Amino acid sequence: MNLIFQTQNTAQLSLSLISSVSLSFFIWTDQPRKRSTFSHRKIDRSTSLSHRTNRPRRIESFSSNSYLRSDVDKQFLAAPVKSAVDKFQLLPEFLKVRGLVKQHLDSFNYFVRTEIKKIVRANDLITSRVDPTIYLRYKDVWIGEPSMTIDGVTEKLSPHKCRLSDITYAAPIYVNIEYITGSHGQKTPPVAKNNVIIGRMPIMLRSCCCVLHGKDGAELARLGECPLDPGGYFIIKGTEKVILIQEQLSKNRIIIDTDKKGVQASVMSSTEATKSKTVIKMEKEKIYLYLNQFANKVPIMVVMKAMGMESDQEVVQMLGRDPRFGALLLPSIEECASNDVYTQHQALEFLEKKKWPCTESRIESNRIVNQKKELAEPLGLTYLTHIISKYIYFNKIVRKSPFSNSSFEKEGKALGILRDVFIANIPVRQNNFRAKCIYVAVMLRRMMEAILNKDAMDDKSKKSERLLYPSIINVPSSQEQDDTTVTLVC
Repeated sequence: MNLIFQTQNTAQLSLSLISSVSLSFFIWTDQPRKRSTFSHRKIDRSTSLSHRTNRPRRIESFSSNSYLRSDVDKQFLAAPVKSAVDKFQLLPEFLKVRGLVKQHLDSFNYFVRTEIKKIVRANDLITSRVDPTIYLRYKDVWIGEPSMTIDGVTEKLSPHKCRLSDITYAAPIYVNIEYITGSHGQKTPPVAKNNVIIGRMPIMLRSCCCVLHGKDGAELARLGECPLDPGGYFIIKGTEKVILIQEQLSKNRIIIDTDKKGVQASVMSSTEATKSKTVIKMEKEKIYLYLNQFANKVPIMVVMKAMGMESDQEVVQMLGRDPRFGALLLPSIEECASNDVYTQHQALEFLEKKKWPCTESRIESNRIVNQKKELAEPLGLTYLTHIISKYIYFNKIVRKSPFSNSSFEKEGKALGILRDVFIANIPVRQNNFRAKCIYVAVMLRRMMEAILNKDAMDDKSKKSERLLYPSIINVPSSQEQDDTTVTLVC
């Protein structure tokens, strides 16, 4: 019995030694091997020919084993780090490679190099409302070096100098423009101007526009900066502005949720040219569209007909084959018929009446126009009253700039709103609204599915429904509560 017991202990000890040796082998397999490890076996030169024929086979076998070990290493590296000690050992290495503000620097660099050019390209043309042939066009835009001009003398700025002088670390925004002017009905040839300053923008430290970008430790010390400072913040009026993360709902994505009135489908459209929020909601078994450009809610079938979808049957077919979808849409179809809207022209006329909200400025302007009428009509000055009412309308209610896009005036504001503001993320080419009609049908179908099945609702708190946007905001201290907040979403 003692012999058997000792034999079992010896076997267990051998197994533990073998496992420990194999474990140490796997730990050190990623170490570089010396050339001597390949020649640990003696080669008989007398059988050189046969041995050379077997050489590639042995090399191939060794390569396959190395591939196997590399796969094991990958699985070992992909395993989650569970212990707190290992995590703290990985943290310094992560900070060396990535840092804490690299995502903010990359975001700002992308905005300066790419996004600002897209924004200007989307709004490059400004035309006169009086004469559309008079225009101003932006050709290019870029950010210069951080500098400041005082009494006609331009001086370069550094972050250290801005901190000491209580000034903003900013750079000028340059553009190349082309414009045409006219006087007394005569048009002048296009005039081009380059390097025109249209404003200034704060610069993030250590970004591609900063003077500290690419500097080594000696140069940073000469500029009065710490080599260990990662940057990623702004200097506004001599004060450093920190960076926070803003969590927002995903753009250009349909969200199905509920409010006090019922189920609704909403989408936050965002493009380089405009941003808008579209809400389609069911109230008292009828479906309406909510858009800021319209004074009141608009029946959804009127909107579909205004976009050229005049057939009610085609709208129902877009929703799907489920007969319950058609039953939910039937009250909206009846409401559209009760408003005598059957064609696209009738739908646009219906929307024209709901364009502008009835605000206090409109009420005040109507009061002024009525007073002018009481004074002018007894004197026969009807035309003068008409001119005054037009002036008050355009300057007090609409507040149009003398330079604006004249496309709305040509085709009707309702059609222009549906094309450029309503679900702006879906482009319209040559007044073909079919893509937008399909998108609205998708919104309606998802909303109806949520009405029939509550599990189809979207959860706004889910991470997939939200995005993190790097934003530069001012967090004032107790001494500077009245300072201006600077917000820039990249």
